[in-house]
Amino acid sequence: MAFKLPERYQLAWRSLANLDALRLRRLGQAIEDAQPHLYAEDLARKAAQRSRVELPVVRPIIDLLTSLSSARARQSQSLGTLLKDLRDDARRRGGDFVPKTSWGSFTAFLKRVLEAEAIVITAKAQTVMVAHQHVFLSARVLTDLRPVFGNDELGRLRAGVVVHTLQLDHLDGGGKRSFFIALDDEDVSKLRAALDRASEKSQLIENGMKGRRFLLLKRRDTT
Repeated sequence: MAFKLPERYQLAWRSLANLDALRLRRLGQAIEDAQPHLYAEDLARKAAQRSRVELPVVRPIIDLLTSLSSARARQSQSLGTLLKDLRDDARRRGGDFVPKTSWGSFTAFLKRVLEAEAIVITAKAQTVMVAHQHVFLSARVLTDLRPVFGNDELGRLRAGVVVHTLQLDHLDGGGKRSFFIALDDEDVSKLRAALDRASEKSQLIENGMKGRRFLLLKRRDTT
């Protein structure tokens, strides 16, 4: 079955197709020169800086390219077949789906960047990061003072306790979910200690990889 451009990436394709030859060449060179990153947004930031193409333009284009790379890997599709399918789909749609430059130049750009390590490895790294049932999005802690009343008839306020509610937002089956956990101060200390230990382990791994032909990808890596 021929590959068709998903609807969510059509705007990015049109932005890419609208680049003139100079900006397209600069962007392609910036992507080829860049190192892989853990997340596409960090690669986009680096590519925008080096190509002098605006970040709001580059960001969705990098998302498009990493998505195409992942789709190609999943379907075990040759690059030539993917490029032909994309060209046929864009020609069928017409209008601003057709590149401003020649098809030859545009196809050569796609071939270069889809073979670039920055795109291939970043796409695979993103796949590895989300290959879990629950993927962390964000966290928030709400702290409350809960009243404790006595047993007398007046029900007077006798004491209070501090309760923390940890809200964990995560992806579950493609949708956003929230999970709430009640904590006291001791629980907060235990959680902090566990997270600190995780950071220490990460640093130990990073130190152990130094001097090896191995690129450890980290969040917002600016190398």
